[in-house]
Amino acid sequence: EVSTLAGSGAVGSPPKDGKGAAATFYYPTGIDIDHSGNLYVSDRVPARIRRVSAEGDVVTVAGGTEGNADGQGSKAGFDEPCGLALGKAGVVYIADRNNMRIRAMTSAGLVSTFAGSFGGHQDATGTNAKFFYPMDIAADATGTLYVADMLNHRIRTIATDATATTLAGQAAKGQTDAKGAGASFNGPSGLDVDAAGVVWVSDTGNH
Repeated sequence: EVSTLAGSGAVGSPPKDGKGAAATFYYPTGIDIDHSGNLYVSDRVPARIRRVSAEGDVVTVAGGTEGNADGQGSKAGFDEPCGLALGKAGVVYIADRNNMRIRAMTSAGLVSTFAGSFGGHQDATGTNAKFFYPMDIAADATGTLYVADMLNHRIRTIATDATATTLAGQAAKGQTDAKGAGASFNGPSGLDVDAAGVVWVSDTGNH
């Protein structure tokens, strides 16, 4: 049975906070849930992160204008945030697609850059790492992050110390089942990790 928790179907430009159908969204793209039953939603085009309570109350936690700024609440800037994942200590990790960065947001709305800088592919720590259109992100029980690095055609991991490595895939897009760099993808855009540590990937360009 499907029911509507929040949103009216009307395009929210700008989106409105409120309860249930009084709230509006504009291209909601990523979603995850915390231990209290709150949903976090990346509202992609107006570049906002929204929180939806179990009762359907919607508030904007961070963002509001396109940009690339770390800061508190509305002072933070995103550029088409896509996938997001709840990590340890209630931190929300966001695949900030057009900024080529992975951002971290506290439950109070304080946003910082966790990894990434300019577009490219580089395994390194923090802002020395490079991504190319990170589309989705997931977290396992240890706090390790997994990223669908879409235009690098790779699956990346980010350790709790912000060190990014390549788990699988290569620069050349393709459809090869193999281990690590021997495997190939074509624009992977979604992923999740299960309790056994298996990463499941939607390999978009390979259908």
